[in-house]
Amino acid sequence: MRAMVSSAPKRASAFITASTSEVEPVTRHPRVTAMAALTSARVAWFGEGDLPDRDLRVTARGVTLNPLSQASFELVARFAGQAERSVGVQLGVIGRHQVANALAAAAAALAAGLDLATVGAALSSATTRSQWRMELRPRPD
Repeated sequence: MRAMVSSAPKRASAFITASTSEVEPVTRHPRVTAMAALTSARVAWFGEGDLPDRDLRVTARGVTLNPLSQASFELVARFAGQAERSVGVQLGVIGRHQVANALAAAAAALAAGLDLATVGAALSSATTRSQWRMELRPRPD
C-alpha cells in the first residue's frame, strides 16, 4: 500500500479511508494517516468522524437506519479552499456498513469532477446489482 501511494503521480488521486468509530478512531492509526505525506498526488480522505485536512474530505453525518436497515445520512464534502457542502442521501441497500462504501464511491466521483447533487442522487438511487444478494422482499404483514 505504501508503495502504491508513494508512487502515485501528482495528477492522480490517492483515496485514503479514515473511518472512525468508538472502537478504532483514525488517530490510533498513524501508519494510515502518515500515507498522505508519502504522495504528491491529490489526497481524498473519506470516512466518518473528524477527517484530516487535505485536498478533499468526504464524510457522513447524522447516520440513521430505517426499519429495513437502510441508512440515511448527510453526505458532506469539502475541497481544499472551499466551503463545506452537503446533500441528503437515502441508501436503497441494506446495512450500516454500506455507508463506508457510499463514502468511498462519493470520494471517487467528486475527485473525478461530478457535482455533489449528482453524487447524492446516484447514491440514493443505487440498488443491488445481483439478484437475491441482500434483496429486500417486503411482506404484507
